Amino acid sequence: MKFIANSLLDIDGQRTYPGCCVELDADTAAPLVACGFIYPDPDDVSEDEADEQPAADEQPAAEDAVTGHLDPAQFESLTAADLRKMADDMGIKGAKGKNKAQLIAEICAQEVSVAAEDAAASPDDL
Repeated sequence: MKFIANSLLDIDGQRTYPGCCVELDADTAAPLVACGFIYPDPDDVSEDEADEQPAADEQPAAEDAVTGHLDPAQFESLTAADLRKMADDMGIKGAKGKNKAQLIAEICAQEVSVAAEDAAASPDDL
């Protein structure tokens, strides 16, 4: 699936700049989408899927969200620099002094929320 980067990332050795398109599998993309580093390319959505997407003003309310924690295995391919940026964006303090394992632990300790309908989707649907 194609995604658009919101920030500078190194994904599997590929440098991605804001606004650039990158093709990723669902497992790699899920944590990056959840943190807002990338988003699905609107041009890559089929017409049927586009019809199913809610408009911005029809987004699910907070009570329609499911909370949980990210899977540490999803972050192994990211560099420490990318993890520091992610931690900073998530509001995690002291990211500069932490190594990759500590950053992953800190990021995964944060509670994240997704729309209930997204939580019910299989990883292949992301």
